[in-house]
Amino acid sequence: MPIEKDEIDFLCKNTRLGKQIGSKEMKKQMDRKGAVKLTGEQALIFCRIRKLDDDFQRTERQRRLLNSMMQAMKKNPLRVFGLLNGEALSTIQTDMSQARMANLAITSPLFLGYDMEEFTVPVKGTWSYATKRGTSVITMNTSQNAEKLYKFIYEK
Repeated sequence: MPIEKDEIDFLCKNTRLGKQIGSKEMKKQMDRKGAVKLTGEQALIFCRIRKLDDDFQRTERQRRLLNSMMQAMKKNPLRVFGLLNGEALSTIQTDMSQARMANLAITSPLFLGYDMEEFTVPVKGTWSYATKRGTSVITMNTSQNAEKLYKFIYEK
């Protein structure tokens, strides 16, 4: 997954494997391959980084990770089916039945055409900063966002 040098530094300071490998080695890996292979722990921390910038950048990191995962799945869609029988399924807690999860996995190749970078909520121009109870928050026009999301999903 392509990541920035400051993100590598953050991962190296805040993950066990990052501390073991060190940022120099991860940067070498990135320079050679253009990307870094993240462990599950690193991917989770990568998606949660808030201290480097703001919430929009944090959600952008989440989309980048999901896009990277989707690209890997496009290369080998059968890996999705391997998750059903592997250890991963036993670690998932949900109210969905196993049949429903299997159906989602089987139909997941239908969703691989979406690019996570194409659409974000709130949509540009539909939100503003506000202060509520002394805290800075983002307010958005919910109906405009719902309409744009509907169009993106169903009228694409």
